[in-house]
Amino acid sequence: MSSVRVLRGRNRRGVGLSRTARVLLVAAAVLAALVFLICGGCGGGDKGTKPNDLPPAINGVMLDPRRVAPGDTVSATVVAGDPEGKPLTFLWRVNAGMLLDSLSTEAVWVAPTHAATCSLTVLASDGAEQSSFVTEVPVGIGVLTVESYPQAATVYFDEEPTVHVTPVTIDPAPCGAYSIRVVQSGFAYYPASRSVTVTNGNTTTVTFVLNQSGMTLTQLTARPSDCAVETSWSPDGTRLACAVENTIVGYRKIMKFQWPWPDATGEYLETKDAPDWGPSWGVGNVIAFASSRGGAVPRIYSVSADGGVPQMVYTNEANFPAWSWDGQQIAFVANNAGLHELTVWRPYTLPETVVLDVVEDRPAWKPDNSEIAFSKLVGGEPYIFTVSMTGGPTVTQVSHVPGTHPQWSPDGSKIAFVSSFGGTTGVWILFLDRGPEPLDGWLTTSGEDWPTWRPGSGYLCFTAAPSGGCRAVWMAQNYPF
Repeated sequence: MSSVRVLRGRNRRGVGLSRTARVLLVAAAVLAALVFLICGGCGGGDKGTKPNDLPPAINGVMLDPRRVAPGDTVSATVVAGDPEGKPLTFLWRVNAGMLLDSLSTEAVWVAPTHAATCSLTVLASDGAEQSSFVTEVPVGIGVLTVESYPQAATVYFDEEPTVHVTPVTIDPAPCGAYSIRVVQSGFAYYPASRSVTVTNGNTTTVTFVLNQSGMTLTQLTARPSDCAVETSWSPDGTRLACAVENTIVGYRKIMKFQWPWPDATGEYLETKDAPDWGPSWGVGNVIAFASSRGGAVPRIYSVSADGGVPQMVYTNEANFPAWSWDGQQIAFVANNAGLHELTVWRPYTLPETVVLDVVEDRPAWKPDNSEIAFSKLVGGEPYIFTVSMTGGPTVTQVSHVPGTHPQWSPDGSKIAFVSSFGGTTGVWILFLDRGPEPLDGWLTTSGEDWPTWRPGSGYLCFTAAPSGGCRAVWMAQNYPF
């Protein structure tokens, strides 16, 4: 019978390593491991490590057709390569429908017969490493309408001409992204192309407003020494206030005109030879304006349209006042520690100031007083924004080209503004009620500025100098919308 001897206490320590030896052994092992990791098995000759294999690069997947309706047969082509030039193999997968070919750079896929969002996945392998790429493909049908003003423009899809002319409704239209433009000889237009997405069961409308050369223009002011700048209509549409840069006295003054114009010259308001600008005609026959009289910083003043001595109504530095249509509030641009902030002041209720956002120039009230339009810098360029005045301030960008000097139309469906997009300054129209995104339409192209709408008529006025020289106020009629 064999026995097992268990060493304990002093006998165990006698046959084992001392504590110091064990510590040294562990330290040596750790040091050896570190040396191995740092050197990576380095040594002389060709005994170095093999470089890591790089995975394939997949740049994208092209579909033909680009938009997919239920049951369509689609050719999918992968654009891929290997950084080391190795041959690649491919494997395709899809979560709906049926794959007819799935082992090459091209796959044939039959879409499902029902509306769905499908994930088309391609795997690329060089034998050692692999990469994957997923393409989300909406499958379904909707309705696409393309219209233009004026009509009969040729429609292009993805830069390819179609047989369609505006207006046209394509029903059914396969789901997916469309790049659309219209072409009509003799007309300028913006955008040159517009991207939209057709979704299943929904109607998508794309509208282009073409520059109508047959628009009627009427000159309203004519005094040669007065270059018109900012304008503002009286709420009843019978009179117009205008800031003019007087070439004789050398600074801006406020003038008023009567509608219809008996002599197109107007008359100065009593401003006591002070630099005044930015008039806004409010209810109660009062005109608010900005002034730096006495060499002071700009402040807000008001004066009766029938004459009188201007009174300071806001004592801090401010510019570009705009009366609300109910005459209860004034929006203006206040200088707050060097920031130009959109500010709303209620002079007839509480002496309250509400700061909303940083702005670039004159704000404009929507006729129902529910929103204010203004311009704000985005990436160094000013764009048109609106801010809600009900239910908490919500700021929304509404223009898709840079712009300044916004003014609401009397029905609140459009905003006129000024843009130099494309290299030519002119008046643009922002259509707020056409489609899920507002549409910018190019109306004039000859340096027009400071648009304003005549209440009750929809006529649009702006300042312009068609023959060069001093600017006058002009009225546009018969524009194409």
